[in-house]
Amino acid sequence: MIHFLFLSLLGLSISLAQAADRPNILFFLVDDMGSTDTSEPFLTNENGEFITTPLNQRYRTPNMERLARRGRKFVNARAYTVCTPTRASLITGLEAPRLHITTYTDPSRPSPKDNANGPVLKSPEWTMSGVDPKLPTLPGILQQNGYRTIHCGKAHFGPNSTPAGNPKNLGFEVNIAGHGAGRPGSYYGKDNYDGSKRQVPGLEKYHGTDTFLTEALTLELKKEISASQEKKQPFFAYMAHYAVHGPFQADPRFTQNYPKLKGRALAFATMVEGMDKSLGDLMDHLEKLGIAEETIIVFYSDNGTPAIPNLPLRGIKGTRYLGGHHVPMIASWAKPNPNHPLQKTYPIPSDSIDTNLVQPADFLPTLVSASGSPLPAGSKFDGYDLSEDLKGTPGTHRPQQFLSHFPHRRGSDALFTTFTNGDWKLLYDYQKKEYQLTNIRYDLSEKQNLCVDKPALAISLAKGMIKKMKSLGAQPPIDIKSGKPAWPDLAPLNALLKKHQAASKKAPLENDNLDLIKLVQPIGPDNIYRDPGFYTWCNSIIQGPEGKYHLFYVRWPKKYGFYAWLTHSEIAHAVSDQPAGPYQFQDLAIPARGEFAWNQINAHNVKIKTFNGKFYLYFIATNDGGKTLSEEDLIKTAKVGYRSPNWPILRNNQLTGVAVSDSLSGPWKVSSQPAIEPHGPISTVTVNPAIWQDASGKFRMVIKGDYPPTRLAQAVAVSDQPTGPFKIQPELAFDRYSEDVSVWQDPSRGLTYGILHDTKGFGLIVSQDGISWQDAKHFRAMDKTVPTLDGPPLKPSRFERPAVFAAKDGTPLVLSSAAQFNGGKDAHIILIPLKATDSKK
Repeated sequence: MIHFLFLSLLGLSISLAQAADRPNILFFLVDDMGSTDTSEPFLTNENGEFITTPLNQRYRTPNMERLARRGRKFVNARAYTVCTPTRASLITGLEAPRLHITTYTDPSRPSPKDNANGPVLKSPEWTMSGVDPKLPTLPGILQQNGYRTIHCGKAHFGPNSTPAGNPKNLGFEVNIAGHGAGRPGSYYGKDNYDGSKRQVPGLEKYHGTDTFLTEALTLELKKEISASQEKKQPFFAYMAHYAVHGPFQADPRFTQNYPKLKGRALAFATMVEGMDKSLGDLMDHLEKLGIAEETIIVFYSDNGTPAIPNLPLRGIKGTRYLGGHHVPMIASWAKPNPNHPLQKTYPIPSDSIDTNLVQPADFLPTLVSASGSPLPAGSKFDGYDLSEDLKGTPGTHRPQQFLSHFPHRRGSDALFTTFTNGDWKLLYDYQKKEYQLTNIRYDLSEKQNLCVDKPALAISLAKGMIKKMKSLGAQPPIDIKSGKPAWPDLAPLNALLKKHQAASKKAPLENDNLDLIKLVQPIGPDNIYRDPGFYTWCNSIIQGPEGKYHLFYVRWPKKYGFYAWLTHSEIAHAVSDQPAGPYQFQDLAIPARGEFAWNQINAHNVKIKTFNGKFYLYFIATNDGGKTLSEEDLIKTAKVGYRSPNWPILRNNQLTGVAVSDSLSGPWKVSSQPAIEPHGPISTVTVNPAIWQDASGKFRMVIKGDYPPTRLAQAVAVSDQPTGPFKIQPELAFDRYSEDVSVWQDPSRGLTYGILHDTKGFGLIVSQDGISWQDAKHFRAMDKTVPTLDGPPLKPSRFERPAVFAAKDGTPLVLSSAAQFNGGKDAHIILIPLKATDSKK
């Protein structure tokens, strides 16, 4: 008996009565369907707008359109570049490199015939026998929790000569037409669906008929779904069509719909439409049985197209490019009804879009969660539960990373690894020892190689790729001479970095003679702002129409500890007659708990601005990613800090938004959506906004984000409105360690200045156009000591959040900052007066 017995021994079985209250799941898997092999668009441009391609206009898939309108369309779904790795990963919840199933298996026996043996490198000894039946699987877990598990169509989990060749060994109670082959011998019933070693098994009743294979599978699955309904048992139906894989044979039911197509193009178009008809027939069947409201449908493809390139994507199935990896995905209730009890528990918003990354290993934990079943105790999975993505909960619910590892030779494309991190994709060619770096948001066709321009980023991504490979136990190619693994070589990138550093030094800008450190004055008691019972931190100053100075600042209760900045920050308001203080508390501007999903928790990183007679309060906030954290949970998180399991959830969901008011005293109307989302060069978060309006009237923002999540960097975003949405520009503002940029304009010099903090204190940056930035001629603005009027200098344990308040002509008047003392027991705002003798010459 295979591995499913141990689940029962762990007490995970449930009664059929309990199971009847669970949703049915139809996983509709298409073979070799690319992102544009449908009339429903799945590709977006750099602005997030859908691209309608010629192939979208060619194909007829009304039922995919119907499903997308009923549910949630995922535009960033990925698969491995060939079929068996994707299929093995999605039923085991493990990434293919961990399984060592990194190419497709032979239908009859484990065979090394396609190993990439060359003069220098060869393929490793991968798992040619396919999926290990001892592993927990998606159907196995669901079966042990009361589900009737049905396999229909292409299996291709391993050779027929191994246990993986039979889906029943992997947790399926019913197997329709599944075996070790990855393609049918023929799609025609009159051919008995036959071909060398590839006859589709179990469909003898259709032999000699005109029934196309796609239709035969649909008819058989409908019968099994009806049988499950008669048994009053929830089902997991895995409809894995052989279509639209070759052989490319026209489905005669649809040839009349494509009068201008011939040959392979005609055959492929009819096979796509036949697949779509199957989807529609199954949806209609669920409605006929009265169970559509109780059934979740997930539509997915196992890799890109082998037929006609999915332009503008580069490459096809089996290649290292997006054409092999980017696939269509939709999740929906078969018939939405928000009042149905199951759909109240697990809502999937209709006609909605999700931009978060999905990979095959995510399906096991996600669908087990959707079923209400527990994961087997003691088992570990690589995939993430994406239920909150399916439900439309705002935020980032998994790392935006995908590793595709192919140490084999299949056709002309061989021996490569790709690593996607946010919008960045790094490709390594083992044979040439070459890298390609692409930002796929701006370059879907992957024509550019940015390694020369961004070698530091390429090195960071390469190190992340190698770290990920080693964490999964991935098998790199083998060096034939030494017999040792040939890991990606960083030497080419290190050489590019040296050249780049030598060539990237910039000459000082004309008129850039501001030397801020010479303007710093010692502080007195009036220049320190404290709020009793609170830590005070981020701050921003503005002069009001009445002539007074207004300090907007972040505070949080000391009783929760310093790390409560992420869980309990709020924005308060104080007033003074002088820009450097003393300030008196006025009111609370933005509370720590907001009314919208994006600002559910926290208000931090404040900046106050005025545009066109209104006041704009920019700040960041976060949410719990649908975890429904209680106040007690948040307090515990604050007490533990970085070590809390909730910390990365809250940290990775930080976004910048804005509140608007006619008065500095409020009330403040918070926008329902963030002003900027991570994209382009920035991934995961958008924090520390610095905003100004340029001479053309456009609004610019320097924003900090992950670049990728292992590093921090600043990018520039642009909008026509002060409330956004802001579009991040492809190039970084600058590529150096920095945080907390604050910006002001100096019209007399014709420059825009920014101040930031780094490891040594505060630094000055400058720009002519607001897009390209560089270190100012006099970069160091202040070290980590603060001079005082009547005693020794202050030496904060943390000295951050610098901001310059300047006069209208750009003359700096106050350098405000946040300072922590006594190892985190105290933190307050320091307002450093600056000499009003700034030389403009």
